[in-house]
Amino acid sequence: MENVIINNVSLQIKNKLIKSSDWFKDLEEIRIRVGKALIIKKGKNEYYITDKGLTTNIKDGYSCTKKDINQTLDIMTKRSYYAVEEDIKKGFLTLAGGHRVGITGKVIIENGKIKGIKEIMSMNIRISREVKGCSNKVMPYIFSKEMGHTLIISSPGCGKTTLLRDLIKNISNRGVTVGVVDERSEISASHNGEMQIDLGSRTDVLENCPKSLGMMMLLRSMSPNVIAVDEIGSEEDIKSINMLLNAGVKILATVHSKNIDDVKNKKIMKELISNKTFDKYIVLTNARKVGQVEGVYDKNLKKMWGE
Repeated sequence: MENVIINNVSLQIKNKLIKSSDWFKDLEEIRIRVGKALIIKKGKNEYYITDKGLTTNIKDGYSCTKKDINQTLDIMTKRSYYAVEEDIKKGFLTLAGGHRVGITGKVIIENGKIKGIKEIMSMNIRISREVKGCSNKVMPYIFSKEMGHTLIISSPGCGKTTLLRDLIKNISNRGVTVGVVDERSEISASHNGEMQIDLGSRTDVLENCPKSLGMMMLLRSMSPNVIAVDEIGSEEDIKSINMLLNAGVKILATVHSKNIDDVKNKKIMKELISNKTFDKYIVLTNARKVGQVEGVYDKNLKKMWGE
């Protein structure tokens, strides 16, 4: 995993990373911005890199260049920008191992649709980590004889996708057929048609497809017992979820929110919560560590357990 990152950045950045012995430990993000300091994010802390290693002094940090961006993009795309044009339109690339690379620049609009992004100005390499068994602690609350409708509530950076992956694997390996709509190739960490993350023996993945459409496609084509999606939030998502409920399929989903009260106040979520659609809610925090379970709540929003 470390080699995947170090071999997908510009020569200047690579040489500086090599000289730092602890750059990869607990790494979450590497941010490359033209004319700005290279930022290494670990948990809640940010570091800057010099020829001697990591520092907390931004003045000593390496300043990224346009050449760094261009070289990094060339390496990541194997000098074939057009081969990954569809991904770049959405603002990201996926590396082997499931590492996500966010991209910003000049957006090209044609007939009201995004045609591409050029003149790339910044890149954010987000590290994908598989934490095997991280869902074991919550499994007894959401899966006894069968799976209940479950919603994971989390702010960005609290480990929701990591937990979602492990839950999918845990459920799948218990004899349940799981369909996954992986809209951004982030859950399965698919690369060149191969899943980089183990999602279990009975899991089918629909990649690079909008969630609302993907849920219906899986329902019609794969006869899943459970459908899993990441980051619901549109009216179309909610309509598809209601159709799954009518079809008897269980739902495993995530949503961006700070806590139970926050998600209750989201207009798009009010109907699902008031109808007690979800049997269980898992709320994540990073107060002490990434992936900390603040609480598991029942359909009446009563707390059952927390770390």
